[in-house]
Amino acid sequence: MHDDTREQLFSLAEANALVPGLELILERMQRASLIIREELSSLAEELGEAELARLSVHQLLQRKPSLHPLFEQLSQSVEEIEEYGCLFKGLELGL
Repeated sequence: MHDDTREQLFSLAEANALVPGLELILERMQRASLIIREELSSLAEELGEAELARLSVHQLLQRKPSLHPLFEQLSQSVEEIEEYGCLFKGLELGL
């Protein structure tokens, strides 16, 4: 992540030019997020919600190593969004 927190403003034309690339990144993130949610739901059925909530990320990845590349993909996608000069606020909130 970038430490540069200054606000960048885009013209309408600049913003419109970024939309197609950002849409692709967000779609990729949504697919990865869906798979992660499905895996966590499966693990919650095995362990119970309370036990799942107590797991650290490290413990979670030990139990479900298949999630590691998905977490990496999400992290890389956030970096890509920031390289566009945008702030990622979450999949539900968008940019």
